[in-house]
Amino acid sequence: MNVNTFFRTLATACVFGLASLTSTSTSAAQAGGPTGGPTGDPNYIPGVHALYGQGCGSSFAGPITLTPMTVPDIGTDILYELGNGVPGNQAWLMLGLAPLNIDLTPIGAWGCRLLVDPLLSIPKNINALGMAEFEFTVPNNPVFIGTHLFAQGVAVDAMANAFGLVLTNGVDSSIGGTP
Repeated sequence: MNVNTFFRTLATACVFGLASLTSTSTSAAQAGGPTGGPTGDPNYIPGVHALYGQGCGSSFAGPITLTPMTVPDIGTDILYELGNGVPGNQAWLMLGLAPLNIDLTPIGAWGCRLLVDPLLSIPKNINALGMAEFEFTVPNNPVFIGTHLFAQGVAVDAMANAFGLVLTNGVDSSIGGTP
């Protein structure tokens, strides 16, 4: 499988309005099971998330976080929630196909690490509660099953450090579904 296929399809879908990059509410209860695949199907490969690294300090409320809220299966929406950002500031979700671990202290972002090799970023404004939701649809194509999508949030926070940005923990989302 060509590792760039997922992002080419996603980028094309975004450009033509086929992927939903909206701010919607999703219950955390939806994150509890394989919502995108048939239960009991022996061929079903569950989508899973794994958190790695940690976010750096926000001037709003502790470390900034990124939490997956839905199961990452083909043909379903993936929702990530950024928390502890400064209300009214800009945030981005960075998506890539490879993890990184680069210390950003030398450029003024004390305690922050770049945990994703970004290929795509999605902008949002942080709401009054310090949160931003990022949602997009995984194309309903079995070629994406088993693909690892790495995500990390970044937000403007001029008071947190000299660099003026803070970064979240990373999320490794393995796409699931029925082949």
